[in-house]
Amino acid sequence: MADFLINGLGVLSAVLLILNGLFVSYEVFMRYVFDAPTTWVAEISIYNVIASTFLALAYVLLQKAHVGVDSLTSYLSPKTKLALESITTVLAIVYCLVLDWEGTKMAYSAYSMSELSPTLLQVPMVIPELFIPLGALLLTGQFFRLLWSILKRLASGGHEDSGHS
Repeated sequence: MADFLINGLGVLSAVLLILNGLFVSYEVFMRYVFDAPTTWVAEISIYNVIASTFLALAYVLLQKAHVGVDSLTSYLSPKTKLALESITTVLAIVYCLVLDWEGTKMAYSAYSMSELSPTLLQVPMVIPELFIPLGALLLTGQFFRLLWSILKRLASGGHEDSGHS
């Protein structure tokens, strides 16, 4: 079920990026062909980028597509690699928990102060700001799943396939 949700959010992120391209193309067309720039494209594009970035974080981890440096770890034994991966995963979880907490505080502050964007659209800022703790929370959950998988592989001697559970 978690994979289904994470994959769905990955697709949603891709759709948001495609929409963003269409919005910006529309803006360019309106500005340079009709000399009638829009008032909404820049702001909505920013919100789309925020949403697509944070909603895709767990998907990218699920697909093992986050950047990794293996110049040193390629010389380690499989069990040592797993032990090191478990340590870095715990550190990533700690980082994500801080991001969860701070993102939630920021979104709650925007909500409690009824903060609006300082533009003609006057978007309630809690909407784009909610994508930060939501995406970070999903990423935290995926890191916990990864840690569980690593610990299972370590317990079995480090010889199991490296797939996520």
